[in-house]
Amino acid sequence: MGNVKDTIDLFENMAGAISAKYLADVKVATAMKGSKPDFDELMNELKNLEQELTKKGVEIVENFKTTNDAASDKLTDSLRNVIKSTIEGFVKEL
Repeated sequence: MGNVKDTIDLFENMAGAISAKYLADVKVATAMKGSKPDFDELMNELKNLEQELTKKGVEIVENFKTTNDAASDKLTDSLRNVIKSTIEGFVKEL
């Protein structure tokens, strides 16, 4: 994971795939129930999505720090922005 840009791009792809999985779960639940899950269930899914993305982001930053400590702050900020935009996109898809 030497290049910050490549790492960010990989995380964006990963975040998109994780978000798609959560969205598919909501769509399956909607199809099974015949209506969208209630607000609390959706908030729980959103919380789980955020936690999973944050966990993956922390793992990436920690691995990145071992070889590129100087760039880790930039990477942290970038991954935080990816998480934010992924969550916003997930909410819009609901």
